[in-house]
Amino acid sequence: MTGKDADRIEWEALVRGVKNNQPHIIAEWSGLSRNEVKRGLRRAFGQEGDELRRQGWGLLNVGPLTQAMMIRFMLKLGKSLYYRHNDHVFDGVMYVYQIDCLSPDTTPKYFADILSKAPQLSKIERNRKSLIDQFVYRFNHSPEHRVLYAVVQFNEQFVFQVIAISKEMDAQLTASLPRDGTVMPDGIRHECFLSSARNQHVPETTNA
Repeated sequence: MTGKDADRIEWEALVRGVKNNQPHIIAEWSGLSRNEVKRGLRRAFGQEGDELRRQGWGLLNVGPLTQAMMIRFMLKLGKSLYYRHNDHVFDGVMYVYQIDCLSPDTTPKYFADILSKAPQLSKIERNRKSLIDQFVYRFNHSPEHRVLYAVVQFNEQFVFQVIAISKEMDAQLTASLPRDGTVMPDGIRHECFLSSARNQHVPETTNA
């Protein structure tokens, strides 16, 4: 069995599990018209997209249900990375942004710029087994200032920026923003404040 065969079998098992337990997610994934699939493949691969479509390639519709699940996962991962590198539980505001890898604005220069702010490449493993085939990330952090910045990549299409900062730093950041009426897109800023009623052991997460 080749690596590609193993990947295919793993994905097929994953899709079967989602289909059995979350059929509405499958319905969202397949909710694209033929014209939307055509435009999406052309956007990703240019004129080669037409040939890929004829060969049976398609697209998944990453709609609001899937996006909400990805955000919840990234918040959990962001808290774990923060704790791993800063050695204390996160209590603050987390910004999560998925980079559009198909956008013409996402150039090599753009990637070089965001990676320059995360110079440290982490070695990730579980039970002495490398997890680099699942995801990789670069980061920068400061336990003293209670901040962590990370660029997390799962594959060529799923790359995220994560910024975790203290409540105080977030307040300073918010106060310094220009008052020109610009509104931050929904789903980026998330308040992850600890519950004092639980003796600050279990984080509570809300969207802002």
